[in-house]
Amino acid sequence: MVALELELLFEIGCLRYHSKEIIESLSNTIDLKISNQPFDQIALKSTYQNFTRDPFDRIIVADADLKQAKLISKDRKILQNYPLSVW
Repeated sequence: MVALELELLFEIGCLRYHSKEIIESLSNTIDLKISNQPFDQIALKSTYQNFTRDPFDRIIVADADLKQAKLISKDRKILQNYPLSVW
């Protein structure tokens, strides 16, 4: 889901790099891993992320929450509502 959101941001001019380039760079520098969590569990968990109406944010936070994983974000709502988020 992160890859899709990043690519959409690239397409509208908010990012300078394609999602693939960003993910590859982060994979190499901070050992970023792509989630292998079953999507049905993520989708169900996302229904509880009612701090936002953004479906990408709800799914991204739900995935991190299921794993109790840190989430890198600069989104103010995510930083305020997901305790393991960092900027």
